[in-house]
Amino acid sequence: MKNIIFTLALVVMIMFQMKGKSVVISSQNLHPCNDAGSYFIPDFVALKVTKDDKGKDIFDIIVIDAKLTIDTDFTPNQKTVKKFSTYTPRGETKFKIAGKEYTLDSDITVTRNIDFIKSFADENGVYKGLN
Repeated sequence: MKNIIFTLALVVMIMFQMKGKSVVISSQNLHPCNDAGSYFIPDFVALKVTKDDKGKDIFDIIVIDAKLTIDTDFTPNQKTVKKFSTYTPRGETKFKIAGKEYTLDSDITVTRNIDFIKSFADENGVYKGLN
């Protein structure tokens, strides 16, 4: 059995481009569209970094969104992006895990393998759990 080594980080304020919402600015660069409906910003992203057989980083994410109650629904953009399992970061996000620095930018694709997780509280703002 092969050992799988991975590293996990909790990242905030990362924006993901929605599928099909990018425009070509120059012949060499693809930039995300700036329309309000063209990207989404999760409250938290649990990000796992693994390596493929050639040593290239593979980024897997879990999207965690904080809601007021268990009945608070996801936003229209969140509902749209839940239909997809791969995303491209919009802009650049740097983070460190165990002293190693990583950069997510529009050249990288991240994969989501499970549904969004909803974190919620009661009417007084007291944390009640995950859904």
